[in-house]
Amino acid sequence: MKGDQCNTLLKEIISRSPLGVRGDITLHHLRHSIATHLLQSGMSMEYVRDFLGHSFLETTQLYAKPKAEQLKLL
Repeated sequence: MKGDQCNTLLKEIISRSPLGVRGDITLHHLRHSIATHLLQSGMSMEYVRDFLGHSFLETTQLYAKPKAEQLKLL
């Protein structure tokens, strides 16, 4: 399944969710969230890099930056 197909499927799942999720959520957003949550839970940056399949730690650091709205929730 290609990325566009996966995003379409994700949007369909979200539209059926009883949680009232709003906004434009994509697989890219989920990767950011997963990386951030793993780091906040104590997983090392190297393990997160491997989990996401990145070759370079710098790429993982970009993914794992919490956004301002995420920091408000902490």
